[in-house]
Amino acid sequence: MRLKSTFGIGRDWPFAYEEFEKWFTEAEYAIGVNGDNDADLSGQGLGHTYPPRSKPYPLPPEAKPYLVQKLQVQYEKAGYRTEHGPSCRISQPYAGRPACIGNNLCQPNCPIGAKHSGVHVIEQAVAAGAELRSNATVDKLVKDGKGRITELSYLSPTGDRTTLKAKVIVIAAHAYETPKLLLMNELANSSGMVGRNVMFHPVLNMDFYAAEPVWTGRGQFLHGSIMQRRNQRTAAACRRPVSTTRTSIRS
Repeated sequence: MRLKSTFGIGRDWPFAYEEFEKWFTEAEYAIGVNGDNDADLSGQGLGHTYPPRSKPYPLPPEAKPYLVQKLQVQYEKAGYRTEHGPSCRISQPYAGRPACIGNNLCQPNCPIGAKHSGVHVIEQAVAAGAELRSNATVDKLVKDGKGRITELSYLSPTGDRTTLKAKVIVIAAHAYETPKLLLMNELANSSGMVGRNVMFHPVLNMDFYAAEPVWTGRGQFLHGSIMQRRNQRTAAACRRPVSTTRTSIRS
């Protein structure tokens, strides 16, 4: 969040972590996140919890799969630690959902619902009385003289158009479709920043040979991270971008 200040490249976020933290925590409790409350994810060996938290994780960390245990032994020989990575797979029953049983199939959705997804939010909304309309592509938003959205319209797969009016309309179409919809309708862009500064999560996959079967398909998927190359101080001195090394344990 302080890329420019730390490394002299890119730009800093306009908000500090401390301003976001309570909302991060609220989201964790809403969806059910497991994690290690004592983990130092700074990569700098601070000796205390990092990043700082106002409340503990709602659920305890998962048990280490056999693969992770074997990899940890090898990593430690090279001087690296594997830190437990928090995830929205629940390690204990939570909000009517069963705990993860290690299906090792988190994408696109967990087969038993242990990993949180938008499906759970839809189910909660419908249970609270909401009406769900599928096959509806929203493309038009209408605003009043004060700039507030008062109605929307959508198309069906056959091209039929439906218009809906409401006192409150929430646009929640994720990182691409939300700005696309707002820009199409010339809304909420007085700053000129809608649709800009999208941040991606690059992933590097590697294969390896093991001296014994390590059962990669058994246990949790994406379990931990190596953080010791995170925010290297030497990068700030040479003013060159250095990417964070975040080794994810996957099958």
